[in-house]
Amino acid sequence: MLNEFTLVNEQVGDYINKLGCPILDIDVVWSRKKRVDLIGYVIDSDGKKKTAVVAEIKKRPSFESQQQLLVAAKELGALYALLVIQEEPHSWGYYWYDVGTSLPLSKEPRFDNGRFLENQTEIEQQIYKVANAAREILYNPWETVQFLGDILLIRAYLHDTDGLEKWIVIADDYQKYMMLRVAAYKHYNLPVGDDGWIVRVSNLNRNQIVRDIGSLSPKHVSLGSAFLQVISSIMENAGRREGLFITTEHIRKVFLGFVSSLDIKADGKMADVSAGFGTILSDLYTQQAINGVESIGFEINKDVSILSQILFIISGIENVRIESGDSLLLGEEHFGQYNLVIMDPPLGMPLNNKSYMEKFRVTSKSSNARVSDLMLEQSIRLARKGGYIVAIVPEITLSASGASKEVRDIIKDDTIIEAIVSLPPHILKPWTMAKVSVLVLKKKQSRDETANEVFLGKLESVEEIDELTEAFRLFRKERGLHG
Repeated sequence: MLNEFTLVNEQVGDYINKLGCPILDIDVVWSRKKRVDLIGYVIDSDGKKKTAVVAEIKKRPSFESQQQLLVAAKELGALYALLVIQEEPHSWGYYWYDVGTSLPLSKEPRFDNGRFLENQTEIEQQIYKVANAAREILYNPWETVQFLGDILLIRAYLHDTDGLEKWIVIADDYQKYMMLRVAAYKHYNLPVGDDGWIVRVSNLNRNQIVRDIGSLSPKHVSLGSAFLQVISSIMENAGRREGLFITTEHIRKVFLGFVSSLDIKADGKMADVSAGFGTILSDLYTQQAINGVESIGFEINKDVSILSQILFIISGIENVRIESGDSLLLGEEHFGQYNLVIMDPPLGMPLNNKSYMEKFRVTSKSSNARVSDLMLEQSIRLARKGGYIVAIVPEITLSASGASKEVRDIIKDDTIIEAIVSLPPHILKPWTMAKVSVLVLKKKQSRDETANEVFLGKLESVEEIDELTEAFRLFRKERGLHG
């Protein structure tokens, strides 16, 4: 079995990989606890993996082991079966069979490996393989995510500089890996961190990483989406704090639906005041809700902002920039500059920066303001006249006294409310059960501008998101509202 022949299994994997199988699964359990040592896959014309070869490693040949291998290969849909037999203490024989005829082959087959995976689920599986290997030597989830970002950025860099053939040197030479890492970060104008964990990467099986990531397109929308899903899963398992940087799938869908209804002009500018991992921006671009719009995201956590930029690079999205910085400290040069401002704030976060106190109307009138209150005031400042703000706010903002009343006064003075929609509490799971609403605001052209009607809604369940956002689109269309 596999666990008795670890070194040989690695050699067999390399051998099959060099024949043109870019994807390998090792020690595979299938169909009522049946097990095979290795499965090699090719990538079909649709960008999906297809079983090419099933391999078994045995100490002694037998007719029974040959038949069991052929049955397994046929059930798994493989074209070929490979039986590896120990012939001498340090010598192994490779015996190939055509699965369709069960006849032995006179020579080894060759496979076309010129394609990359495009199916997001299968891409995620390949990234998870590397993540699981990295977890054995990296001490926390952040290190694992940062390492994955490094690897994917290096591959994108090699693609953009016509040097993809250098990808394999990562497996052979740790110093060359480090040189490529620095070169990739500098190429994309990203800061190169002197992270302590990077030293431990020298202990990783980089040969396996080269194989697993080598089956992925260096830059593709599905690659970025898959990496984002892996990040979300790793962070969710790490605990609640990392939820500050991740927007839930259903909230992203809410933003996508409302922003798509606004008809933002292609030559416009957009800002995300709390970008996190760039999840909302990514969806808006990949779903073509803001084609051609130049966007900037602000993220206060430096490590998260770097990972966000890597996500956009490997997705092939070029007109998004993520800046590491506090959007609440943006100066007047940013005010009135954006056609659209989106806001998904960190809920419940207290104010701990005294420099905020003199910059905002909310804090000048109340001492109990929340970060979300200041972010909404800042979002309104950043929007140009006639521009839009789409924001998630705690429902207390719409009803409480103190800072919340001051926020409502700012909304009334400076914007026209186009929509207020109450969202179900479970929409923010697993990070929080806080009750929130979504606001769609339009920055007034003049102080005396007023709205005739407001779209009011209450979302009872996440299954109603599409229906509700379509109702908002029709509401705007029927009233001749324009972006």
